Amino acid sequence: MSDNNWFTNHGQRIATAGTVGSLIVALLANWEKISQHEGLVAWWPVVAVPVSIYAAFKIGRSSREDKPATTAPVEPPKEPLQKSEPEVPPTPKLALPKYSDRFELDHDSIFMAVKKVKLGDYWEIGNDLDRLKITPLGIQPLRRAEQGVEICFQTQGSMFYGGAETKETGTNSFVLGVTRSGFQAEPLCAYQYSFSENHVHFKAVRVDHINAQANEVVLEICTVALRKLHRELK
Repeated sequence: MSDNNWFTNHGQRIATAGTVGSLIVALLANWEKISQHEGLVAWWPVVAVPVSIYAAFKIGRSSREDKPATTAPVEPPKEPLQKSEPEVPPTPKLALPKYSDRFELDHDSIFMAVKKVKLGDYWEIGNDLDRLKITPLGIQPLRRAEQGVEICFQTQGSMFYGGAETKETGTNSFVLGVTRSGFQAEPLCAYQYSFSENHVHFKAVRVDHINAQANEVVLEICTVALRKLHRELK
């Protein structure tokens, strides 16, 4: 509603209408006296009525001006909603693999075999870098009354040695007797070994049986090859 409105409420309208009506009634009731110019006694209703109307308007407007304007409460500005960023899991640190240099058994580290070989024939084992050829040459007596077999070992440069009960007949050649059991057979075996910081190699050969009628022997060999391997620790 504009501030230039004359009436601020419904009561002022009723009061103004009543005052105007009273003025009209007063003029009609005193018209004869007014027309006869009987002084202030006849004019007082006419004067009092406008004064009352003016006073009613004055009081109404001053009360409206004194009344504090009611304004809608100002809401505080809303802070913009911050979008929550998805939580990013921490990047796992890459664990560097650990390695170990140690002697370990590989799939071919231990080799054991038994073979029947004709006299004059040979038995070849190993690869190009560690090839071994075993050749039984013939039957010969040992220091004891037992028979033995002279065996020649052809290697890639390594040396064979004979046990205490063998007889050496040349470089890498020995007469080996039949071993009496699988245990404590070292005196009747021929062997070769080598080792370094990175490898351990061992070979042992023995005679399990001699068949003089068939000119054949049964040989048994055991090889052990340990290498220092560079492996990743699990």
